[in-house]
Amino acid sequence: MADALQLAEGHTVVAIGATGGVGSYFVQLAARRGARVVAVCSGENAGYARRLGAADVIDYAADDVVEAVRSRYSGGIDAIADMHGDRETIAGLAELVRSGGHVASAVGAADAEVLGGRGIEATNVMGKVQSALLQALAAMLERGEITSPDIRSFSLADAGQALAAVGSGHVRGKFIVTPM
Repeated sequence: MADALQLAEGHTVVAIGATGGVGSYFVQLAARRGARVVAVCSGENAGYARRLGAADVIDYAADDVVEAVRSRYSGGIDAIADMHGDRETIAGLAELVRSGGHVASAVGAADAEVLGGRGIEATNVMGKVQSALLQALAAMLERGEITSPDIRSFSLADAGQALAAVGSGHVRGKFIVTPM
């Protein structure tokens, strides 16, 4: 996703779902490129987002995300990374993306037609697994350049709890279900 957004030193990117499984990696990768990451997450995950590399945090439960970004970044933003899929928030934030900016969604919420008409490149990256990228991530993990997100394990008998948590949209890190 960081590649799709063409992030570089000094860019400001709003990361929606910054502390979930995908977002936890994205925040680290974007920060490594020198981007200013604005993490959208719950207040209880603010410290976690900052440890991952977020320069700023917006608590979606306490603040109107679009208005918070508008007031803090009045000059606009360069990109939106969506790991959650809240189309209303994405549409509002897209109004703040500078012409030539980028919006990428891991859940298919980037509307290329609408955004393209405003000079914003939109990319949906869901389901685009690339072995070279996975190998690069594994190498960064081995070298300690990035960390693995929090991982919570569920037994197969408790898989329903895992599904309910994922369905709530309020997950921190990754969930795995084991047969035992």
